[in-house]
Amino acid sequence: MLESNGYTKTELLGLTIADLIESDQISLMEDMMKQASEEKEVRFELELKTKDGTLIPNEINCRYVMYLGEPCFLCVARDITQTKLLQNHLIRSERLAATGQLAASIAHEINSPLQGITALLNVIRTSHKKDQELLIKLDLIKSAFNSIRDTVKNLIDLNRPGKENKTPTDVNQVIENTAALVRSYLKKNRINIRLNLDAKAQRIDGSPQQLGQVFMNLINNAVESITSDPHFQEKLEHLPRFAGEIQIDTYNHKNDIVIRVKDSGPGIAEKELDHIIDPFITSKKTMGMGVGLSICHGIIEDHKGMIMAENAPNDGALFTISLPVIA
Repeated sequence: MLESNGYTKTELLGLTIADLIESDQISLMEDMMKQASEEKEVRFELELKTKDGTLIPNEINCRYVMYLGEPCFLCVARDITQTKLLQNHLIRSERLAATGQLAASIAHEINSPLQGITALLNVIRTSHKKDQELLIKLDLIKSAFNSIRDTVKNLIDLNRPGKENKTPTDVNQVIENTAALVRSYLKKNRINIRLNLDAKAQRIDGSPQQLGQVFMNLINNAVESITSDPHFQEKLEHLPRFAGEIQIDTYNHKNDIVIRVKDSGPGIAEKELDHIIDPFITSKKTMGMGVGLSICHGIIEDHKGMIMAENAPNDGALFTISLPVIA
């Protein structure tokens, strides 16, 4: 106890239990003492304050005993910080696995009608070979259908680690291609995208399609964050062109390429920061299942990389991705 909380023995002996816990936990402590007096022993969790005010989770084993003829409570506290960290890691892993299974299940459900659409398109094409205008429209439908098919394949592949095709991939090029796809969408929302792709070593062993999915998701989330800011409408009235900005930087650090995606939105609420990448956690009110960032996490992890979320010093959310480059 002395080692973990920073107090000397003399200082600790001069404190009451109320000095070591937050005021909102006093009632819990009183309830546990009452339960211990009735049941003789009770075990519960409590956050104890260190000398510098840090809260440390502890497991408390409390017994009601007689000492020198007087009733008293004998309590043993055990620091469970590492246990909590391992539990949280296990919970996150299980939730990510559940996300993959859900994605694969949904993808298989979508696949059946897609196969029917393919067959019907082929029948129409065969029956109307001479109708050039119709054939052109069928080609447009087929292109859109292929896009849906590829997305469904990605969802299925996410639940089969190691099955994705990885090739030498230029990360800067993937970012440029993704940005080109969303420029009209960003322009419609009056949001500028700024690319500072300064990484010299930018080739990794990866899947361009999956990495594109990660960058697309981060950009979409940034747009959602920027446009949902209550001050965004005010900016639209006073700024001639863009009222928001997304900035993507790349640079090299040791053997990695680092990608930083920053937006000009209000940032991430402090209570959500620790869980922002957990599946089924979402701040969107009207839509979204909260699986996007967890899928991004799974893709980056499968590429032997890391993704981290934080708030930028000058407002806005900041996502940092590190990926190992090809030697």
